[in-house]
Amino acid sequence: MPPLTRILRIHLLGDFRLTYGDTPLLTVNTLRLQSLLAYLVLYRHTSQSRHHLAFLLWPDTPEAQAHTNLRTLLHRLRQALPEADRFLVADAQTVQWRLETPFALDVADFEQSLAQASSLPALQQAINLYQGDLLPGCYDDWILPHRERLRQKFSLALEQVIMRLESERDYPAAIRSTQRLLRHDPLHEATYRRLMRLHALNGDRAGVQRAYQDCLTTLRRELDVAPSPATRQAYERLAYIDTPITQRHNLPVQLIPFVGREEELAQLAQLLANPTCRLLTIVGPGGIGKTRLAIRAARAQIGMYLHGIYLTPLAATLSAEFLVSALADALNFSFHGPEDPKIQLLNYLREKEMLLVLDNFEHLLASSAGGKPGGAGFLVEILTNAPEVKLLATSRERLNLPGEWLFEIEGLSTPPSISPLTGEDIAMKLETYSAVTLFLQAARRAQSSFQLTAETQAAVAYLSRLVEGMPLALELAAGWVRSLSCAEIVRELEQNLSFLATSQRHVIERHQSMQAVFDHSWRLLSAEERRVFRQLSVFQGGFRREAAAQVAGASLSLLSALVDKCLIRRQPIDRYDLHELLRQYAAARLSEESEEQEAVRDRHSNFYMDYLWRQAEPLKGGRQSQAMVEMKPEIDNIRLAWNWAVAQGRVAEIGRAVLGWSIFYDIQGRYHELKEVCQQTVDKLESIWLNEVAEERKKETGIVFGFMLATQGALYLRLGELGGKSKELLQQGIILLRQLEARTELATALHYFGSLEVFLGEFTEAQALLQEGLALFQEEQDQRGMGLCLAVLGMATGSLGQYAEAYQLLQQGIALLRIVDDQHYLGMSLGFLGDIVIQMGQLAEAKQLLQESLAITRALGDRWSMALCLNQLGVVNFLTGEATWAEAKQLHQESLAISKELGEKYFSAVSLNHLGRVQYALGEGQEATQSFMTALRMAIESQAAPIALDTLLGLATPLVHPEVGVTEVALTLKEKALKWLTLVLSHPASRHDTKDRAARLLAELESHLPPQVSAAARARGQTRSLEAVVAEIVAGMVFAP
Repeated sequence: MPPLTRILRIHLLGDFRLTYGDTPLLTVNTLRLQSLLAYLVLYRHTSQSRHHLAFLLWPDTPEAQAHTNLRTLLHRLRQALPEADRFLVADAQTVQWRLETPFALDVADFEQSLAQASSLPALQQAINLYQGDLLPGCYDDWILPHRERLRQKFSLALEQVIMRLESERDYPAAIRSTQRLLRHDPLHEATYRRLMRLHALNGDRAGVQRAYQDCLTTLRRELDVAPSPATRQAYERLAYIDTPITQRHNLPVQLIPFVGREEELAQLAQLLANPTCRLLTIVGPGGIGKTRLAIRAARAQIGMYLHGIYLTPLAATLSAEFLVSALADALNFSFHGPEDPKIQLLNYLREKEMLLVLDNFEHLLASSAGGKPGGAGFLVEILTNAPEVKLLATSRERLNLPGEWLFEIEGLSTPPSISPLTGEDIAMKLETYSAVTLFLQAARRAQSSFQLTAETQAAVAYLSRLVEGMPLALELAAGWVRSLSCAEIVRELEQNLSFLATSQRHVIERHQSMQAVFDHSWRLLSAEERRVFRQLSVFQGGFRREAAAQVAGASLSLLSALVDKCLIRRQPIDRYDLHELLRQYAAARLSEESEEQEAVRDRHSNFYMDYLWRQAEPLKGGRQSQAMVEMKPEIDNIRLAWNWAVAQGRVAEIGRAVLGWSIFYDIQGRYHELKEVCQQTVDKLESIWLNEVAEERKKETGIVFGFMLATQGALYLRLGELGGKSKELLQQGIILLRQLEARTELATALHYFGSLEVFLGEFTEAQALLQEGLALFQEEQDQRGMGLCLAVLGMATGSLGQYAEAYQLLQQGIALLRIVDDQHYLGMSLGFLGDIVIQMGQLAEAKQLLQESLAITRALGDRWSMALCLNQLGVVNFLTGEATWAEAKQLHQESLAISKELGEKYFSAVSLNHLGRVQYALGEGQEATQSFMTALRMAIESQAAPIALDTLLGLATPLVHPEVGVTEVALTLKEKALKWLTLVLSHPASRHDTKDRAARLLAELESHLPPQVSAAARARGQTRSLEAVVAEIVAGMVFAP
């Protein structure tokens, strides 16, 4: 290569390298030479005084010596560089790198590429030029700011790359870039959190755990610190996400192609990407296409939200009171325990990163007739308590909330107005306008041969303008192309166009924008089609064909005709529904026929009350999962039918339906929603029963009333309200059922009451109740009922320490539940048996039982039982030995996380109690005390005496051991521990395993105390109540000297 074409290449990033053409230069081989060369090329645009360079490189050396050193170093640099005069210019005062000589500098290349990078590939190419820190072996003061500046540029650029890769859902590439960023700065916790998030987005649960472990190890090795709370919380939030992110949504498949709205979709995507936009409301009149636009925009966001995107259809939600339940349904979230469902749902959302799509919100804004507030306030609570949740709402009016972003939409694009119904529109490319495209699609569905012709083009163009591109109006109009020409459709609609924006008083407000379209469709229906259409409005949330036949007398041909006219829609799962505006219009038409309306309501209620009765057997086993899948879409119809039956006093229908109704709600976990309905039903039945004079009918009503009282008592048990009203209701129900000799209903009520007594710690009373219930179920040869009683009887018996008998009882109960295939109670009972087997010391068998239980409950989505199983598996790992304590802690924490999401205090207390035992064993004394204290408070609030007593045992354990000492303070603490243990041993609600552990601990404690001190403390402990002891502890007990 000719000398003049050879380029000097200087590499200062990472390992220092110098090449001239293709030849490596090894002569600049000391840090001092490299530092001088680096300074000259980085400050090449200005000449440098020799005085400044001497001071810069030798700040602590006498001036004369520093100048001598500089002369020597410059000489060595000239000797090391090929053709040095081409690159250096120097005189007696200054030195400068020559700008006119071509050379390559990696620092300059990196900064220039970074400044010019606009696309992702260009940005990636730029950061690949950064091969490491600027002269990493040099520690001269002058270089440190330059090094840090370049490090920051590289970090910021790499962060941009990561964000862009994440937005493009290229999670593997984003993960690799984040790992590179960590190699650049291994102590930056925020990067570890980002890496965990990316692994979670990629569905790699093991990757989340590896990233956290790397963070933990690095921080301990380098800084001897633990990860920050933010990092630990991020790990706990992400560690249990294992569903692929593309599956974390419930957005429906759209059967009809989406048309147009490209600009709107782009704007919505920008708004959703804006971190300050957390409540976005798509506003427009009915029929404008808000729902489909919202779903389309949400679908484009799949993969962007860690915990998914969930659509909540609200059209069938009767009032704001049911908003919490509707949102829970969309999230597949179940309520448990006594806490307010809203609080439970907010707790669930608190750590989630989600996009919630709330469709048709407008009717939930107003306060209810009872003065209860509308639903808008709940949205504010979500935004306040769940900072990573975004809301995308559709509404016919603004929500008028703080922080709301409005997105108003109009009709689809229409051809420009020239001369309606003339040939001037014909030459235009009508298909480029989305309103025309939508009309053509709908018309071809109605008549596959429909085409734009010279005769139809002008009419279609004008029609699209006539309805201002309103999608629903276009689809309804297109449904008539088989019967009318396009010009005739235009003339028909033109006569009533003013009603599309009418403000006349007689028109219901919600119909003002679409009344003309609906009136037009109504006038063209036959009398029989009108009758069926208005009667179908009684359904909420859709209906199946057999329901339509029995309630509205709708034949298949009539349903098909209404589908053809776009008045009802056929869904993929053999269901039909009405657009909500159409349903409301039809309901208004039905209200004009009062006798017909009442008859239809009667038939609707009768059908679904009978449906509940028919579903009772499948719900009890055999087809339980299938029955739940079939029934879930009918929840709104079931609710409406039940309320009508109660309002009309239909005692027989309530009696037939109540068992299926209660099982359905029990598996669903809708306890709070059931509470008010249950009370209304009980009140109505009591009124009828008290006023009934006919003896036979009074007895029939009394049986239904008594069983409903027992059902209400069981509901309070499920809510965690263990004492008081639950017990009172069950006692009243059982007394009445005994008087009326209603043995079948009495058996179920006794099972409910026996279960309550086990939770309360009244084990002997529970045994008596359950044995009586078992005998009645045996008379009826009811295997499911026998299995339920045997399982709970096993729990009561085991709590008294009779483990062998308890084992046999539970095995018998489980065998019966397997025969009838009641998966709900089978999963729960396997968990109960696992608890007994743990007490028997058979840990391997317990683990096998609990794993089967966990598999069943996960398949059913029974989070209440999942929390139970995880907690018991934690106990197995704790008792297995020190090697599995860490796993035990993780299982208890996972159980606790589920219980917290459910807002369930009873099992939260259980999990915290066991977590405290593990933490104490691991040497985490302060954390253990906090867990025990929280468990104790929750147990007392839930009136769960057995749990409170077991927790007292945990609190006493640290005070017993010799290392506490023999000081006066230590002796006082040990005396208090002795009082607590005495209370645990003497209290009738203590489980046998709790008493065994308390006795062993008490013997150890008394060996460290004088006999007179022990005797006095025992005496005091036997006279104290559990409530008094807990109050003393909560008031400020000190646990260590």
